[in-house]
Amino acid sequence: MDWRALCADLFLREQRSLCTTQLTNGSGSYRYHIELNRLSGNQFLEFFYKRPYIRFYTTLLADLAPGGHWDQYILNYRLINDMILSGDAHSSVVSFVSHIRWVLRNMRVDNSV
Repeated sequence: MDWRALCADLFLREQRSLCTTQLTNGSGSYRYHIELNRLSGNQFLEFFYKRPYIRFYTTLLADLAPGGHWDQYILNYRLINDMILSGDAHSSVVSFVSHIRWVLRNMRVDNSV
């Protein structure tokens, strides 16, 4: 199976996890990122993301984001996955950076006192 088929299958499993559990413990998203990092072939990224504190913060972030924005969150993941599958590295990075900025913006607004 080639990397595009593996990535497409991985996203389908992640989308199912997002839609059914909404990442109540962050484990679905964590597993998705671990596998995506493995598929990338970037050994440093794979090593970094498997560090214990990353798992801690992934779980913590699952409590803060995406808040009431699940539909857009899933659409963002779909867009990022589509960009990865297209093989267009630049568009993949742009999509991911846009997603992170969107999450941070929502976290600031949704969690402000």
